[in-house]
Amino acid sequence: MSDFWRFRVMATGPDGAASFLQAIEKQARENTRKAKAILDLYEERKSWIIDKTHSQFSVPSLDFVFHYPIFRASDFGKAQGVPRATAHRVLGKIRDELFVELFPASGPRPAILAYAELIDIVERRQSF
Repeated sequence: MSDFWRFRVMATGPDGAASFLQAIEKQARENTRKAKAILDLYEERKSWIIDKTHSQFSVPSLDFVFHYPIFRASDFGKAQGVPRATAHRVLGKIRDELFVELFPASGPRPAILAYAELIDIVERRQSF
């Protein structure tokens, strides 16, 4: 803790320090809940995507989505080294069930997709 914050907490007295520590504990619990929910979602979707696509690139494709929950359809799988044709096929099989289309494709501009289920966990609200 920086000297600034140490001084601020100490200046509020024992009640202020206790409140500060309670707020930190509450935030830590919330972060732990979110992390567990994200891990549970990943495990659940890993089985699902393998069954749905039957591709050796299923898990790398899922990893991409967890790294980039909002992405251009044309970028799907690039960071994980998924071949373009495979990425296109995998995305076609999972797109309607997994993603929300934020912006449709228009001419040369690719669609912008979002993995709302993951974003909802992180943001702790219904986002889309």
